[in-house]
Amino acid sequence: MKRRLIICGTVCVLGIAAFLLTLFQRKPVILINSDKIYKEEYSFLSHVFTGSIGEKDDTADDRVAYAKIEQQMLKDYGIIEDISFSTFQEKVKEENARREQAVMAGEKIYGPEKYDARVYYDYIYSEAKQRLIKQILVNQISEELVQDFAKKNDIKIMRESGRQTIRYELAGKLYVAELEKRKQGAVIK
Repeated sequence: MKRRLIICGTVCVLGIAAFLLTLFQRKPVILINSDKIYKEEYSFLSHVFTGSIGEKDDTADDRVAYAKIEQQMLKDYGIIEDISFSTFQEKVKEENARREQAVMAGEKIYGPEKYDARVYYDYIYSEAKQRLIKQILVNQISEELVQDFAKKNDIKIMRESGRQTIRYELAGKLYVAELEKRKQGAVIK
């Protein structure tokens, strides 16, 4: 009898402990292509400028999804290695510490003395987007596409710089098209 009471008591304690663990466990707000987005990251991403596509992207879920899918795309292309929110927060701290040391040493810095996380996010992701366009996507634009674009828009290409400008513009459109395609195919829960 005493043994049964101990077993029942142990089972009850374990059951209560398991219940409390699941009750207080962090749960993701949204899941985007298997990336879990928790409350702090969700709140942050819902307020950053993402250059979202179309009018339908005005809900918080849409803004967060767009931002995370863009991060995933940049990671897939090898432009950004780690897209975790904790790594981003650490980078903001490191950059602000570097800037503070530079100011104290009397060195010139460009931009703000201290970055707000949202401003820093916009900065690093706009730079990453430009790297993807310039380093990878521009090379996917054929000469035929450049000539077709010039013809359709009645542009005479006089120099190589004009050809590169058209190639860059088309690569930017390719970026947006791929991002939209990824967003439409994304698994969002």
